Amino acid sequence: MKIISKYDIDSNAFLKMDCEGCEYDVILNDYEHIKHFNIIYFEILLKEVRDNDACVGGRIITSCKTILCKLLFLWERTYAFSPWRRPRGCALLIRKDVLDEIGGFADVSAPDTHVQEYATKLGYHVRVVSKVKAYHVRKITLKRAVKTQFQTGIARYKQGIGLTRTLLHSIARLRPFVILGYIYALIKDKFRKP
Repeated sequence: MKIISKYDIDSNAFLKMDCEGCEYDVILNDYEHIKHFNIIYFEILLKEVRDNDACVGGRIITSCKTILCKLLFLWERTYAFSPWRRPRGCALLIRKDVLDEIGGFADVSAPDTHVQEYATKLGYHVRVVSKVKAYHVRKITLKRAVKTQFQTGIARYKQGIGLTRTLLHSIARLRPFVILGYIYALIKDKFRKP
């Protein structure tokens, strides 16, 4: 397949589709491409869910050709050292009963983070299953990377994640614009007219 060779993806990779609703149509009507994958990502991940898990996700590997993406790939390795290591939302399996228990997805910019935060407050676990990996093929620009970090900081503030924890996240994960987004949201909230 073109995408496998174009992005140097391991030929034994899992398939994980994210095309905003097209999955059903692709599986039913474009099986020619699907059959190139021996294993479907979520089929493997589903076998890893434990009774006390709310969310599980595999190890995400950014795959792209630009220098900025290669730097992003190296930066993503810091994720393994985070004391709050959580599955990434781009390939996350969430138990429906837990999602129902927390009231569904919140209307926030990072709904996966919201689910994980509230699930852990209820005593559930969220885990990264390192033996399962997904390649995240994407295009990245410096502007988009900064904007994403800034929005993540705003989302962390809106979700009630503390300043200290956000600062530590920003430092440990080498994401300086996360703390700036958090502080921006904090100041904006404090000076908002009643």
